[in-house]
Amino acid sequence: MYAWALHRLTAVLVIVLAILHVLANEFGIIVPGGRLVTVDLLLFSGSYHLLNGVRVILIEAFGWAAKNEERLFMGVIGLTLAFILWWIIVVGL
Repeated sequence: MYAWALHRLTAVLVIVLAILHVLANEFGIIVPGGRLVTVDLLLFSGSYHLLNGVRVILIEAFGWAAKNEERLFMGVIGLTLAFILWWIIVVGL
């Protein structure tokens, strides 16, 4: 249930933040929050959405993945948090 809800939420966030990113970079519109909104949040929500999409494909394609659905979800959360931490350390907010 949480994976489904987060997948839908991040889909909406990716669409909205991608539009804001284009408006800010191509048309010079000032977005409240600046780089945090137009780049960082787009990457964070996109990384979860991508990894969860791979999880869904694995579950539908392989029997072993369907049996380990909860472990895969925790792996997606862990990888997303690891990416966010790496991004904060290497690139910064």
